[in-house]
Amino acid sequence: MKKRLALILLVLVMCLSVAFAACDTTNNDKKADLKAAANYVKVLYRDKDVDVTKAFTRKTTVAVDNVSYDVAWSANVGDDKVKISAANNGEVTVSVDTTTTVTFEFTLTATVTKEGVEGSEKVEFKHKVTAKQSDDGKTYVPERVDLATIDTAKTYKLVQYNPTKQTNYYFTTEVFNTYYWSGESDYTKAVDVTVAKTEKGYTLSVQVDGATKYLACKVSNAHYNLVLQDAAYTFTYNTEKQALVCEDGTNAIGSFGQNQSYGMTKLDSDTSFFAYICTLKETVVAPKTAQEKADEAAAALTVADITSNEDRVLPTTSAIHDDVTITWTLEQNTLGITLAADGKTLKIASMPTTDSTIKLTATLSCGTNGKATKEITVNIKAVSAIKAQYEANVITAPKAETAYFLALYFAGNDDVAEGIYYFTGAMEDGKTYSLDTSTDKTKAAKVYLETAGSAYRLYFLKDDVKNYIELTAQSNGAASLQVKTKSTESATWTFNTEYNMLTGKYDGTNDGFLSGYTNSSGKLYTAIRGREMDNIEKRSYPARLLSAEITDEEAVAATKESLTLNASYGDTFTVPTTGEHGTAIAWALKEANDKVTVNTGTVSFNITETTNITLVATITKGSASDTKEFAISLLKETPKFTVTWNDATITSVKNGEATVASGDQVDLNTTLTITVAPAEGMKLASYKIGEGEAVTTVAGKTSFEIVVTADTALSVQYVEQYPAKTIAEFKAADKNTEYKVTGIVTNMDGKAIFIQEKGGDALYLLDYGTHAEGVAVGKKVTYRGKLGEYNGLLQMSNPTLVKVEDAAADEKIEATVLDETKYKALVANDAAKLVTINDLVYQDGSIAAKSNINFKLGETKVAVRFEDKGDSANILAALKNIKAGDKISLENVNIGWFKGPQAIISLTASIKLPTLTTAEKIARVKAELEGNPIVINKAGQGVTLPTYDGVTITWSLEEGATACTLTEDKLGVIAATLPDADVELKAIARFTIDETAGTAEVSVTVKKSVGETTTANVVIKDYATANSWANATQYGTLQLDSNITVTVKGGDNTGKYYNSGNEWRIYQNEKPTITIAAKEGYTIVSVTITYNINKTGILTNGTVQVKSGTLIDVNAASIALGVGNTGSVTNGQVKITAIEVVYAAA
Repeated sequence: MKKRLALILLVLVMCLSVAFAACDTTNNDKKADLKAAANYVKVLYRDKDVDVTKAFTRKTTVAVDNVSYDVAWSANVGDDKVKISAANNGEVTVSVDTTTTVTFEFTLTATVTKEGVEGSEKVEFKHKVTAKQSDDGKTYVPERVDLATIDTAKTYKLVQYNPTKQTNYYFTTEVFNTYYWSGESDYTKAVDVTVAKTEKGYTLSVQVDGATKYLACKVSNAHYNLVLQDAAYTFTYNTEKQALVCEDGTNAIGSFGQNQSYGMTKLDSDTSFFAYICTLKETVVAPKTAQEKADEAAAALTVADITSNEDRVLPTTSAIHDDVTITWTLEQNTLGITLAADGKTLKIASMPTTDSTIKLTATLSCGTNGKATKEITVNIKAVSAIKAQYEANVITAPKAETAYFLALYFAGNDDVAEGIYYFTGAMEDGKTYSLDTSTDKTKAAKVYLETAGSAYRLYFLKDDVKNYIELTAQSNGAASLQVKTKSTESATWTFNTEYNMLTGKYDGTNDGFLSGYTNSSGKLYTAIRGREMDNIEKRSYPARLLSAEITDEEAVAATKESLTLNASYGDTFTVPTTGEHGTAIAWALKEANDKVTVNTGTVSFNITETTNITLVATITKGSASDTKEFAISLLKETPKFTVTWNDATITSVKNGEATVASGDQVDLNTTLTITVAPAEGMKLASYKIGEGEAVTTVAGKTSFEIVVTADTALSVQYVEQYPAKTIAEFKAADKNTEYKVTGIVTNMDGKAIFIQEKGGDALYLLDYGTHAEGVAVGKKVTYRGKLGEYNGLLQMSNPTLVKVEDAAADEKIEATVLDETKYKALVANDAAKLVTINDLVYQDGSIAAKSNINFKLGETKVAVRFEDKGDSANILAALKNIKAGDKISLENVNIGWFKGPQAIISLTASIKLPTLTTAEKIARVKAELEGNPIVINKAGQGVTLPTYDGVTITWSLEEGATACTLTEDKLGVIAATLPDADVELKAIARFTIDETAGTAEVSVTVKKSVGETTTANVVIKDYATANSWANATQYGTLQLDSNITVTVKGGDNTGKYYNSGNEWRIYQNEKPTITIAAKEGYTIVSVTITYNINKTGILTNGTVQVKSGTLIDVNAASIALGVGNTGSVTNGQVKITAIEVVYAAA
């Protein structure tokens, strides 16, 4: 009956899918638009305060791509705590109970809809209201403790005072986000901190789940993070700053800006504030009168400088007394700045070009008895003339097939000048993913919008061919940029009216944009690249469409710059009458001469001797005009000059189509085209006429032109096409020029070649494993390429092989032996050097991950990695069975660099493993096998028994075992039926090592029958596709089927889906929980989760670590899992790719 019903339902679904196929695409597009609108709402309010101290407003409509969407707001608590009411100007007011005596949290949900579009999209925002202290006048304030007299038998609090918010925030062990801990203004939530003195400073410890954890500073990728760890960590005390400082003296516990969270903050920053150890002192504070509150609120009230023409919303309640209201008046001004009808919004039509001020008057009221006024002078910072020019030309309503410029504005810094950077129609030199820019407007390329449905395609013309600009997804999910000539493959763009710029889908779901940007070191790149919308406010300089009009003044200036004439003429000659960008050029004699006639574009003359004249060009366009003078000698006849050369590399000299031989004569002002054929490995550097100065503008060319104005003895000069450099010279060379470098190959792996000079430097040649034929370890090689840099590693990127030869006997490179002191002294310039490191002790890290494999050399961490290709399979096999505490040596490996040194293994022969006794080997195999118990919970389905790499195992079952048998291949166990009660038995492993027999007993549990079972499983890739999961977006729930639900909870990152690995990521440092639950009436029998890892993360079931693909015995209605770590780090990740759940009726 069930099968028949399922068949009927299937037929119905097929019929419906056919009936509605025609509207699927439209519905999907509209739903995607809803998602985009919801994402906009998320971006709009994501940085708003989590802690709520007063009422605030939210928009009820938003516009995306000129389409309006409705936004309804709701809270998950009653009106007695949070009330949402209509306000003016299309907003709602969210009022909270600030008098509450119990701290509460609430979720504010925005539901985005569009008339005529099915469904809705929701965005959630978490908020918290902190309990108000009692009105009896009694409160507790923090009192700083002198660390010199600290009592180690007592506990204290850790507190920091935020001067911006004028609030004390106490340290808690709740995770705020990935790198920070939550600070609470409610002192009752502060954790107890134990302080102990050490020889160098102080340790701070807290209790977490009954265990002692120490506060510590950990540096990761140049970021200073505050962590909790098992090992003690010593902070020093800076008496000047009154701060607890990390070991290197640069950062201290605290925060900055408007933050209330706890982390590490720079000691020398003016915006930092620091945490200190305190006790809580009970104090009685008399309640403030209404007038005192009004006066205090007035004293604290400020208005920041206005630096842009964005609307400025003034506060209507005090930041320090929420029962003090503020009303505003604005003194009349000549800047066009007005106060809107809502009484709080300053409207700024445009920014002045000189610094200015406006005067505001604030009236502050507290009840009926408290009133204060304050006049505030607000600085209006001048916008530069360049920025004003840019903003005046930004397009706010683009049209298809209209020419525009694509440009970004940058205010300037020490490295890059202020300017408008225009796209030139070329790619950035040497790049395939960024557009070149120039501040010369006359070099700007015109870009066009081509209609593509309701969106556009963006293109420019190159050699009369349309080149389309496209956003693509990088492997890490970020936006990148490509240029293609096929419109069918190019991205579509929509116009974002909030930012007045184009946005495009870079992975089919997420929006990106075009921008200049700064890297993490603050260096600005004015080249235009793809960026994801999450970076719109961070390190980005959006490229916008500008009017493509060249002003008349600019056109005249460009023509004047490019206009040239010869210095002498022997016969009638012509002059141009039109110039660049539609300019007109009129010619006249500066001084009248009846023997010289200037007629439109022709200059003729009838003279009996050389005559000097001055021609004046008047360049005009519209009302713009300028002149340029040319001093010219007129000759009574056209002289002829002899052209000579003596260089076989000059292969052709032509006057138009006619060939000129050395020794021939040509007329004055004849233009000759010179063609050269440089010798192998050389390139043209310059040419000379006689003993004149070298002309270098022809460098790198194979042909050039000269104008003959005298007897011409032509010579050409060459330089090496790729100048030879030592490795040290190369590392200090210009990054835009190709050079040759020679060295001995010390190693090769799946990503690079390592070369080194005898007694000199070493170099990393990044060829991505495409090693040229003949290149081998020990060979002497010469490569050419440009200098590149990646996180401190100087390298030759995309090198080209020039020559391979045998190295001389005395050129052999010997490895440098590094002890702990020498390893710690390594600098980035040591990268690629051949070294040997002895006595490395393995700590943690996944060998299978091939990176972040952590060893210790003495007390110093040594990170080891190897690449996917090359000898990686053998390296993996060699290290696979290494255990924590094992001591190995690495011989003839290379130093890598990623913000710090690494050891890079290229060959298995470099690994010298520990020598184990036969008994130790047997013990290892036994422990590994017995550490993997087997559970059978399905009848008729075999379960594979554990293996050990390199060891042959023969299996048997203990005598009398009947609940299961060995599988046919003798490598697993299987139960024909499940018993009525759980059965425990042993599988016996027999193996031989060094001719010595070993055994292990592996626990096998055959679970009792729970009746008929159902298997529910999903592959994340398929589930994400079917449910339209967006890349880098958080999803908290996954529905395996109608009876099984998987829920993940954690911080801001846990539950995010990434299409680069088709994985659902769970982050250890967010203290996540993964709950798998069955609907009422069902029992989960087992769970199997398949996942990848990062930073040695691992799934945990209570205190038990669960490897990927391991069956978890459940037999309950639900199970909660977490994430731990196989190493010492606390920021591991589990990247789920598949989940299988077996369940049965209860």
